[in-house]
This record gives sequence, structure tokens and C-alpha cells, in this order.
Amino acid sequence: YEVAPDTYVTVTEAEIEELRPERTKTIAIEEFVEVAAVDPAFFDTGYHVAPQRDYERPFALLVEALAASRRLAIGWIVLRKRRHLAALRANQGLLLLSTMFFADEVVPVHEVAPRPTERPAERELKMAALLVESMSGEFEPARYEDGYRKRLLALLARRGGERQKAPK
Repeated sequence: YEVAPDTYVTVTEAEIEELRPERTKTIAIEEFVEVAAVDPAFFDTGYHVAPQRDYERPFALLVEALAASRRLAIGWIVLRKRRHLAALRANQGLLLLSTMFFADEVVPVHEVAPRPTERPAERELKMAALLVESMSGEFEPARYEDGYRKRLLALLARRGGERQKAPK
């Protein structure tokens, strides 16, 4: 692996495997924080979490406590041979687990670009507010489709009838 320009270190697959975290079926909660305290830029992938049979009561207790307190649980989970920072939040009677980026993986806003220094005119602000209001509605996730995926599935369905031999 290149650790600096033109500087390499050799490691074996076995050495890398030794460093991997132990697989678990648990979420290790470290703390509870205000939902508003976590910048959405830190959230990566979301998963719905449901309880195992013997843990339904403590699961429901955690869901209710998080909902009532308007807090997130911050903790750790092992997925696909990697330990992830994660946030748990109450969501429709279940938990939504979001894997999170680490602080060094999120570029701070001040490093991205300078913010505009000129304030828009009042008239422009009113026009922009009118545009936002006229285009506002309820969020309906089913309205938004992955066009590429849809076209790819259609191609595969068409080709499925052609019965091709697998390459050797």
C-alpha cells in the first residue's frame, strides 16, 4: 500500500484479516444526543431495524424513549467485516439505523467554498419564497424512480428471452 508518495508498505491478507472486528449481532450504544446536534452530512446508509423475538419489550422501550426524548442513540455496529459508527432513531414504531461517516471523512463547510457575501434584495427573496411555496407538496418517495435501474431491468428482461450461453 502506498503510504506516502513513492513510499510503499507490504502487508498480507492474513494481517489485514487479523485487524478486522469480531462479527456481532448487537448494536453497542455509547451515548444519546439531540437529533438537531448531528449534521445530516454525517449520515451514510439507512437500514430499518426490527427486534428479535425475545427482545421485543426492550426494543419497544428504546423506540419510545428515543421518540419521546427527540434524541438519537450513537453507537457501533459491525457490517460486512467493518465496524461502523451508527445512529439509531425512532421511526414509525421501529428503529432506523444510519451508518455514519467519521469526522475526517466529512469536509467542513468552510473548506468547500466561500459563502455569498451579498444579500439578495427583498423583492428577490419574496419571489424566491413564492416559487418555493408554489412548488411545495408532500414527500412521496414512490414518485421518484431510478431511471437507469428501470432501463437496465427492462434490457435484462428483453435479453432474458434471448437465452444466451454463459461465456467460458
